[in-house]
Amino acid sequence: MYRHVKINDDLKKYIEEERQILLNGVQTIINFPNNYGASIISGRGTYGNKEKPFELAVLYENELSYNTPIADDVIGYLTDEEVNEILYQIKSL
Repeated sequence: MYRHVKINDDLKKYIEEERQILLNGVQTIINFPNNYGASIISGRGTYGNKEKPFELAVLYENELSYNTPIADDVIGYLTDEEVNEILYQIKSL
């Protein structure tokens, strides 16, 4: 069973949804007031492993965005700490 990312306390208020996805995976959706956000997933078939289980995609207005200074694709193989660092960057866009 996969687990949700551990979001820093000051970012928890931006969590929109935490849910199960296919193949026992999990997803956390974050949305910030600037209309940017992130989808963070962990599960079979994602870009992750035991040590770095998370894959993050930047969202804009709840849609995948591949045109930001943060990333032009999904970012895989992330730890909880790395996810939180990227979330602060997204929040600052």
